Amino acid sequence: MAPRAGYGRPPVYIRLLGPLEVLTAEGAPIALSTPRLRSLLALLALQPGRSVEADVLADQLWAGEVPPTARATVRTYVMRLRKALPPGSLGTGPEGYRLVLEETGTDIGRLRELLRRARESAAADPDSALALLDEAVRLRRGTPLTGVTDCPALAGRRAGLEELLLTAAEERFQLMLDRGRHQEAVAEIAEAARAHPLREHLAEQLMLALHRCGRTAEALHAYRSLRELLVEELGVEPGARTRRLHQAILRGAPETGAPQDLPAPPAAPVRSPAFPAAHSTFVGRRRDLATLLDCLREVAAGPAICLVDGAGGVGKSSLTVRAATAVADRFPDGLLYVDLRGADPLRPPLDTRDALHSLLADLGVPHDQLPTGAEAASALHRRRLRGRRVLVVLDNALDPAHIAPLLPAEPGSAAIVTSRTPLLGVDGARHLHLDVLDPEEAVALVRTICVGAPEPDSSGEWAELVRLCGHLPLALRIIATRMAARPEWALGEWIAVLRDERGRMDQLAVADLDLRASLTAGIGQLARSGSGTDREAAACFPYLGVSALARYLPGSLAALRGIPEDRAAAALDRLADAQLVTSPRPGAYTPHDLVRAAAVSEAARLPGREQRAALVRLARWWLGTLHAVNRVLVGEGEYEEFHRHSAARFPAGPEFTGTQAALTWAQDGLGDVIALAEQLAAPEYDGGAGLADTADARAPLSSFAVEVCRVLERYLTVSHNWLAQERLLATALRVAGRLDDDHARAVVSSQQGKVAGQRGEWERAAGLLREGQRLFRSVGAVTESLVPQANLAPCLVELGRIDEAIEVSEAVIAARRDRGPSGSLCSLLNNLGHCYLHTGDLKSAERALTSALDVLAELEARTPSGRASTAYYRISALSGLTELALADGDFAAAVEWAERGLEHADAAAVNTLEAARLHSMLADALHGLGHNERSRAAKRRSRELMASLNSREDVALEADSRAAGRPADGPRAGGGPPYRHRHSPPQE
Repeated sequence: MAPRAGYGRPPVYIRLLGPLEVLTAEGAPIALSTPRLRSLLALLALQPGRSVEADVLADQLWAGEVPPTARATVRTYVMRLRKALPPGSLGTGPEGYRLVLEETGTDIGRLRELLRRARESAAADPDSALALLDEAVRLRRGTPLTGVTDCPALAGRRAGLEELLLTAAEERFQLMLDRGRHQEAVAEIAEAARAHPLREHLAEQLMLALHRCGRTAEALHAYRSLRELLVEELGVEPGARTRRLHQAILRGAPETGAPQDLPAPPAAPVRSPAFPAAHSTFVGRRRDLATLLDCLREVAAGPAICLVDGAGGVGKSSLTVRAATAVADRFPDGLLYVDLRGADPLRPPLDTRDALHSLLADLGVPHDQLPTGAEAASALHRRRLRGRRVLVVLDNALDPAHIAPLLPAEPGSAAIVTSRTPLLGVDGARHLHLDVLDPEEAVALVRTICVGAPEPDSSGEWAELVRLCGHLPLALRIIATRMAARPEWALGEWIAVLRDERGRMDQLAVADLDLRASLTAGIGQLARSGSGTDREAAACFPYLGVSALARYLPGSLAALRGIPEDRAAAALDRLADAQLVTSPRPGAYTPHDLVRAAAVSEAARLPGREQRAALVRLARWWLGTLHAVNRVLVGEGEYEEFHRHSAARFPAGPEFTGTQAALTWAQDGLGDVIALAEQLAAPEYDGGAGLADTADARAPLSSFAVEVCRVLERYLTVSHNWLAQERLLATALRVAGRLDDDHARAVVSSQQGKVAGQRGEWERAAGLLREGQRLFRSVGAVTESLVPQANLAPCLVELGRIDEAIEVSEAVIAARRDRGPSGSLCSLLNNLGHCYLHTGDLKSAERALTSALDVLAELEARTPSGRASTAYYRISALSGLTELALADGDFAAAVEWAERGLEHADAAAVNTLEAARLHSMLADALHGLGHNERSRAAKRRSRELMASLNSREDVALEADSRAAGRPADGPRAGGGPPYRHRHSPPQE
């Protein structure tokens, strides 16, 4: 726990007895960005207030392999650390660097201080000493110096800190045994002995505690286990003291019995008969438990109110009972408990008057004296609590009004309230949101409950098992109980039954534990609410399980449910309030994995016709929205020629403010589009209601995949997201084959050929493009057949068949010229220009590329969107002219063309690959002019763009020029350019 802010308080408090943490004086965490920065802080924090020389720090940071620049690097790290910490935290002097902290400014120093004070007071006041040691052992938050792994010098210190913590634990156990508290201590000692099986002192304490608890056989077994382990591992017998204790227990010697003539322990506080027992299998939650315990300490000035919220089954009640039990001695006048039933799927929430009656009965008020009215009961409750120190646990609260009359108002008392939704407006309360367990804690919980479960290994089976349970404690307890009842089942067999999302809820129920009931209790409350928004939210819940979407937007839920978007948005907000979905960012909502499984189960109860209709509405909404994205990315002419008719069949999508907004929206939704396409590709969607407004046999619901391939082609091209495109195309091809749809096959073959060409698989690309061209013509789609024919030309160039490529390009250009200016025509001219560049015919190349710019100028004059809709083609043309200038040795012209192209690339935020090529060519042109510094900067930028591209997809494309084979004075004047051309085909 960090010290409170105030006069004379240190500026930071550093915790090393677990994950490294830095807190301000007010308790706010300070983030340190890099591992080495954390290592530097840890090294200084281990010697607070003392200077450490830079050379010593360097030797420790680099473990003896100190680089020549180490001192300068240490200074840089110190500067960054000084910026991260509050002013005055880090001092510098002639002897080195130091943290301006007292010993107790770290949890290690605090631990040592508590140990010192406990040892001083142990003889005169053992109970006070024990309280100090209780606080000392609570400072442990895990393995010391966790997360600081890149500094070997800290490894040795970690072992020393473990020893210090163990010493504190052993001294605490000894005091507990001396005070006759062996019943209370035995479980903790046993846990510590299991963690440190070779530590004889712990074994002795365990033997003594077990013997005093009347478990002498177990005490003797503990000795035998210790001896066998020492002999097997170390080849030695137990020490003389341990052997003497063993003999004394065998003889029943008086000195091994419980101490006599001790003062009577304090009377146990009043405890509600309904107060739950703490789980003996409680695992993890160290940070959450520490937060709750810290809250319960602050009761001197007024009552502490701790509000714990979280989803159903996340373990709120277990944590609360654990914390209440740990601090019971601080509330000697009572531990009171009432279940307010705000999350009970079978019973309505407990009435306030009935809750007050329960608390008053626990406080000793006879049944016949309980007031009949809620106000009178509340007044009596306040009088009964006056002057008392009690801890009230209000479990499963519904809302703030539900708990207001039940909360204590006197200093010295406290309350813990659990709820599904955050309770807002409770004065003076502190909030703790409880999330699911992390994977390691989840595995530990299952293995703690299911004794004998296999050890975790590298196969990943344990990780998958707990993931399928959503890392949710209730689900983990259920599956662990079922595993214990079926020990013959292998781990993989449990995973197999849990993978079935539709049947998962049935597997996660045992005896009185039912995950489905727990998760959907909030839905029942919403359905019974007097609020129309609440009832709508409950009605929307099953629709979260109809489709394969992982993320919901107000628009997508509105389509599924068939309601206005504003009602869907309000319903999603209420579901988020009820902890049934999370909202990672405004306007987006994601159900927890198990909540989604529960929704799938609820969706199965909807009539089959309604499920089908919901999917039709959703697919049509997605296609309408994707057409809106596409309209921003393609030119006006292409939209009119290839997309307007198709888009008119679907609802109008949103209007995007620009290219970047459209690209971002498409990227965020891509995973859901793929999931929905794969769901609808099932044979059951080949018939029945289709995608079009009218019954259209060519557009069944299963054709969603090919529709998406067509409308997303431009986005997938400019984003170079080939893996996603290939996955969609494979799905579309399965449907096309099943429906014997040659037009869909043509779309797939054409796009597969284009992707193969972008990957450099030229022979495969040419074959696919020719097949696409043939299929389009076979169904009479002559205009569409020109697209794969045009894309064929760059492949032929790369295959060395340049004359054939020129012939193909000119044929397609001739076929398109009578249709007027378009982006496609511009792209065709760009490709023709690159063909001529490969032959060394620079004049013909210039003529084709400048013709492309002329077409663009005419197109921009005709379309309202102007240059914004033609940026993709303009960048490609300017890239070609840059390449032409380099091939001609005109470096100044190359710089001018490249910079013009980059202006458009930055404004349009499209075609990262072409932008990388432009920067690379700009670097070569600047180098040719002798501007070496600017050349290096341009080359760095090219590499950065390629790295960002490769991080999204493992793209094996080269943007850099092949400088190694070029003379020092720049590109050759003839014989073709020194760049491999990446074609810019018409996209429609």
